[in-house]
Amino acid sequence: MDQAARYPMFDILQSPNLSSLGYFLWKYLKDRVSANNLQTVDALKNNTGTEIRRIPHEMLDRVITNFTVQVAAVTQRLSNLDGGHYKL
Repeated sequence: MDQAARYPMFDILQSPNLSSLGYFLWKYLKDRVSANNLQTVDALKNNTGTEIRRIPHEMLDRVITNFTVQVAAVTQRLSNLDGGHYKL
């Protein structure tokens, strides 16, 4: 299955919660690491490092781009309001 289909990006412009992209990366990494049925803490640490290095650069580029788009959209919405907040 295509990674983009399995891990669709959230509709980030609909939510003022800027942590959604972090959750996306966490789920992706957790799924990759847990797929190997690790038996020891050392194996978990080693496999986590390996899987972090295997995250496709294109995916990281999309996450960074989408984050900056979301920050700009939230900032624009807040500038039109009297007050408001968003989470990091």
